Amino acid sequence: MGGMQDKGFVALPMTKRPGNDEISANHLSGRHWLRPDDSYAEVPREDFVDEAAFSELSPAFSGTYFEHVYDELTARFTIGRVRILSKGL
Repeated sequence: MGGMQDKGFVALPMTKRPGNDEISANHLSGRHWLRPDDSYAEVPREDFVDEAAFSELSPAFSGTYFEHVYDELTARFTIGRVRILSKGL
């Protein structure tokens, strides 16, 4: 997912927006900023993603230990998007 598998990096979306099963590269990475030239002006690299909107556990994690951890965290805190990042060996 996210097109980085061949580089040893994978992002697994643990949460999703209710009613939306779309997984795009932007949903996996979100917005980050770069300074692409000598002006040092920061420019957004990707579109804005509302992190708080990702409030539902992805079905792939139902019945797993990750679901247990998610349930424990959401019982105590308001959290938004959660991803599991895997960096190759």
